[in-house]
Amino acid sequence: MFLLFCLPLVAAMFTTLQANEVCYEHLGCFSDDYPYSGTEQRPIAKLPWPPEKINTRFLLFTRQNQNAWQQIEARNPGTINSSNFEETRQTAFVVHGFIDKGDESWLEDICRAMFSRDDVNCICVDWVGGSRTWYSQAVNNLRVVAAEAAFLISVLQDTYGYTADQIYLVGHSLGAHIAGEIGKRIPGIKRITGLDPAGPFFQNCDPLVRLDPTDADFVDAIHTDAAPMIPDIAFGMKQPVGHVDFYPNGGEEMPGCEKNTLSTILDIEGLWEGTRNFFACNHLRSYKFYTETIQIPEGFIAYPCDNYDDFTQGKCATCPDGGCPKMGYLANTYAITPGVVNELFYLNTGAKTTYSRWRYEVSVTLTGLSNEDGTFRIALYGPNGNTNEHQMPPSYVKLIPGETYTYSLDAEIFVGEPSKVKFLWQREHFSILPSSFGVSSISVVALFNGNTIKDILGGPPALHGNLAAGFPAIRAVSAHPALLLGATHSVLSASDLCKVLLGHPSENQPLDQTSNRLPLLWPGMLAGSMWSPAVKTPLTGNVHSGPRYLVSLE
Repeated sequence: MFLLFCLPLVAAMFTTLQANEVCYEHLGCFSDDYPYSGTEQRPIAKLPWPPEKINTRFLLFTRQNQNAWQQIEARNPGTINSSNFEETRQTAFVVHGFIDKGDESWLEDICRAMFSRDDVNCICVDWVGGSRTWYSQAVNNLRVVAAEAAFLISVLQDTYGYTADQIYLVGHSLGAHIAGEIGKRIPGIKRITGLDPAGPFFQNCDPLVRLDPTDADFVDAIHTDAAPMIPDIAFGMKQPVGHVDFYPNGGEEMPGCEKNTLSTILDIEGLWEGTRNFFACNHLRSYKFYTETIQIPEGFIAYPCDNYDDFTQGKCATCPDGGCPKMGYLANTYAITPGVVNELFYLNTGAKTTYSRWRYEVSVTLTGLSNEDGTFRIALYGPNGNTNEHQMPPSYVKLIPGETYTYSLDAEIFVGEPSKVKFLWQREHFSILPSSFGVSSISVVALFNGNTIKDILGGPPALHGNLAAGFPAIRAVSAHPALLLGATHSVLSASDLCKVLLGHPSENQPLDQTSNRLPLLWPGMLAGSMWSPAVKTPLTGNVHSGPRYLVSLE
């Protein structure tokens, strides 16, 4: 794969540029002139192969034939009449990229996932005859593939009265630019989704040759392999190409793509899939994410931000008035501003399926008698289960009693209405000297859309209303600092944060398992470099070292 991609770049140094043109019946003419060549990004002048050699096929899946495709042909409308194609349905075209083929399982998986939500015609576009060649040739072959698809759409329009706003195009890699080329040929396409649009020969090129926001009414893109081609051998593009562009995990290095060479190539899914993952793991993540967004859209909320560094530092925790978009299948539910394009959104995912994540903001105010170099872990509990323990400071920091530390937590499950928070801390260096740390307050804010929470949690409107900031109101305990475990339920506004204040025990009355608000989980003393328990600071006297607690929000 790598040699097929790189060798033509060397050959380009010896190529003489001379404009040529070829024409094909029903498809039109194709030139190798500017902007298709003669630029820094496109040094190689090539004409696309004839349609007979590329042999583009259209493989139809519907709810009636989810596991066996039906081939339909624009030049033989009888194949459409005898198929399960239904003109009253929306039609999705799924297009593969370089070296791939149209009957790979991932394209069929996308179709079947769509059927679980919507009754659509799903057409997988197979152009393996033009994709398994030198990359520079495949780049030019895609224009013929797009022309073939546009011709099929025109037949649907003429024969069935089909309209362009019934068409949805999904393309991976070079397939994203095929979708863009179709949009240029068929005005009024409803939507295009680019799955890690190919970067080489397209990055910073004239919009005429690449996916662009003008190619459809709504264009969205997922970027997963956007690092520089050299030295990273990345295949995607960093440049935004849509109305909204999503950069999961920053768009360059995907969690789970760091496997060693042997284990990657000898993948359990097979040698071919393993080899693909070794060379293009980040690049392939885009369609894996997309497939899962169809089934779990609420787990892919993305946040507007200028760059990934600001996002990881928690500087981008607010959503527009209409809420944050969901990356993937339901991205078009986001209300774009007319005339505004290239909006950037960021989110984090898991390293393996399930990739979905739910983002919370957790603020911890520490107690103790002295500063410590260390870190701490947080786990959230709710009616749907509990998260893993997440290390909140990414590295060891100075922990100072009285200070509040705020971090984002990307939970692997949606816990529902948070009911408990587990806090554990750890010293950076081993010491025989005893030490203890605790928390005076922990606040938890759900940073995803209020409507989504309402739909999943249900409950009375007073507790789960759609607040102005888009956050859910969460029931919490408020405890007067002078009262031991004196607590009442209250509904917090969006500006209150969802805070629980721990009760302060008297000097002679440490908290224990007799408290139903702070249930004892593990009695005993922990010190040194072991994970230490949360401890509670009394109003006067010494800090109590003691058991590990779950902090109850009920």
